[in-house]
Amino acid sequence: MFAEPLPTGESVGVYLPYRPSRIAIGCASAHPTALVESIAMGSITAPRPTYVPTLPHAVVDAKTLSDAQLETLIYAGDAFERDIPGLFKPVEEGLSIAPSEDGRPYRTGFFLGDGTGAGKGRQVAAIILDQWLRGRRKHIWVSKTETLLEDARRDWTAVGGLALDIQHLNQWKLGTPIAAVEGVLFLTYATLRFNRGDKGTRLQQIFEWVGDDYDGMIVFDEAHEMAGVAGGEGSFGTKQGSDQGIAGVRLQNLLPRARVLYVSATGASDVNNLAYATRLGLWGPGTAFADRRTFVDSLRRGGIAALELIARDLKMQGLYVSRALSFAGVEYDILEHKLTVDQIEVYDAYADAWAIIHSNLRAALDATRVTDSFSNDTYNSGAKAAALSIFESTKQRFFCQLLIGMKLPSLVPAIRADLARGESVVIQLVSTSEAMLNRALAALSVEERANLDIELSPREFLMSYLTAAFPVRQMKTFVDETGKTRSEPMSDEDGRPVFSQEALKMRDNLLEQLCALPIVGSALDHIIGHFGTDAVAEVTGRSRRVIMDAHGRQRVESRSPRTNLAETEPRKNLDGGNHGHRRRHRVRRHHRRRSRQLAHDRQRIRPFRLRRRGAQAPSPPRASAVKAAERASSPPRPGYASTAALLDRRLLPPSTHRLGAEFKFRRYLFRRRAISSTPSGQAAVPRTPSSAAGRAGASPIPGHRFATPNRR
Repeated sequence: MFAEPLPTGESVGVYLPYRPSRIAIGCASAHPTALVESIAMGSITAPRPTYVPTLPHAVVDAKTLSDAQLETLIYAGDAFERDIPGLFKPVEEGLSIAPSEDGRPYRTGFFLGDGTGAGKGRQVAAIILDQWLRGRRKHIWVSKTETLLEDARRDWTAVGGLALDIQHLNQWKLGTPIAAVEGVLFLTYATLRFNRGDKGTRLQQIFEWVGDDYDGMIVFDEAHEMAGVAGGEGSFGTKQGSDQGIAGVRLQNLLPRARVLYVSATGASDVNNLAYATRLGLWGPGTAFADRRTFVDSLRRGGIAALELIARDLKMQGLYVSRALSFAGVEYDILEHKLTVDQIEVYDAYADAWAIIHSNLRAALDATRVTDSFSNDTYNSGAKAAALSIFESTKQRFFCQLLIGMKLPSLVPAIRADLARGESVVIQLVSTSEAMLNRALAALSVEERANLDIELSPREFLMSYLTAAFPVRQMKTFVDETGKTRSEPMSDEDGRPVFSQEALKMRDNLLEQLCALPIVGSALDHIIGHFGTDAVAEVTGRSRRVIMDAHGRQRVESRSPRTNLAETEPRKNLDGGNHGHRRRHRVRRHHRRRSRQLAHDRQRIRPFRLRRRGAQAPSPPRASAVKAAERASSPPRPGYASTAALLDRRLLPPSTHRLGAEFKFRRYLFRRRAISSTPSGQAAVPRTPSSAAGRAGASPIPGHRFATPNRR
């Protein structure tokens, strides 16, 4: 512990090299990458902490946590030992707290505002572990998306925990008690705000699990997801507080003794990112602001300078840290692509097409009586503004995609060169073209879907704009109460919209001309198609994509949120020369896992038998585990199909091996291949099952029927 803070280093631009200013941790190593602070934050000295954390010897000896991460652990624990000034009582169903003499003290929180790469997840895991070792075995971890559950488990196991300690709230249905005696309860903000009037809320389910005197951790990862709790003025006028922001604030206010940790890299970027932080003592008794509304209004008037002062004040109290990776030593170069003559012609052709559409748009607005170019009057300002806004935004998206697609001739060779040097390539794209794919698939018939031939191109932006947003609705003019000529949409006697024939003709002519323009493909699909799905890990949010199968035909592949994790994990450190080697190892690991699962299923699934039609032979008696294992490994008796035969790969496809339900195994077996026995005990020749093979009680084997499945 230093009595005087350490001196700051030399500034580089607007940043200062980061260092723990008050404490020296001899058992910790420096952060793997240099960290920096802004000059405004680095010039503030943090207080001297008194908290001593509890960590396993293995974590300390292995130096799992850097000095910067341990400093966060110390200051967070020090903050949790204090209370914000005053006594409070929750009001408005927990939406806010009010000072009250018969209220309860509220524990102070902590804000972790580190940027990307500083290891926020591991710091969160270390803070929870410290409280875990002190006997507090129930904790709550709220994050943005479901896929971050695996990241939370990774960070938790890195500091010595077990992956099973972190369980998702979705494992327990709404309205049922959470059965976990201890552990870290993981949930998303969407789950936190979920409400079913007949079964209650997820928030109430959490309260019943932790109790009123809960003093464990509440971690708000990506805490800016609660930024809408204050509401206020938005780009489209006044807006109310968001449901998930309100749910997050209620969770804090109704559990006064909980240890609240806010985690966000954008903590002081907007006043809304502090409006949910009720545990930092930013308003209330002993502060300059009476309540949250006064605090938010004052900071909105003060702007970014006021937010900077708030961040500095929080650091001075030991409630806020904000560090970022240093870019010292980082090099970059610009890959320039020179347009070819053909590409210039394509670009000019599309630019001329947009110019023609723009001129026709003006004429269409006149034809539909939205405007009058002769008198320069606007009869319907809302319709005109909407038409021009959609036109400009569509044009911007179009040329962005067009230029990205034109860069591929230079990008692909550069990727190959990097892979040949054994380097990994990360490509950031603006769009995945999923919206274009959805529109293209929706327009296909059943026969066309069976034989896909889709080429996604920015040209679809043009086609979609003309078919969906080009103004063709006829307007009728009228004179309002002020004597000014206005227009409104025209309808016929039956209430159906009336369209301008002149505008429709313009649109049809434009569509006909656009069909002759060349196609520029989607960048993402071309990269995947060029290098193959085995070499490209796609980390996007799209739910499906078009890929080429082994026969060179297109097919639609569905993607779930967990697909990104599944694709990136086996491709870590993938280089250009080891594709086949790594693929062979993945295949071997796959077969080893399948063999273990097969052995496991052989122990789980009991033998069953085939009975002759009309025969009423009694069921075999139950056997012990030892006898069942012996029976599974012995040759099948007449009238029985052994477990080994049931799980034979020749009988069942790979997707069936993991099924745990005995009934599904039985039903699939008889639908795919008939197993019979002759009086002599020799297996009969397999026969092709009939159309009724899958029906209950039916069997493709003459004289036999299925034994009724025992579905306990």
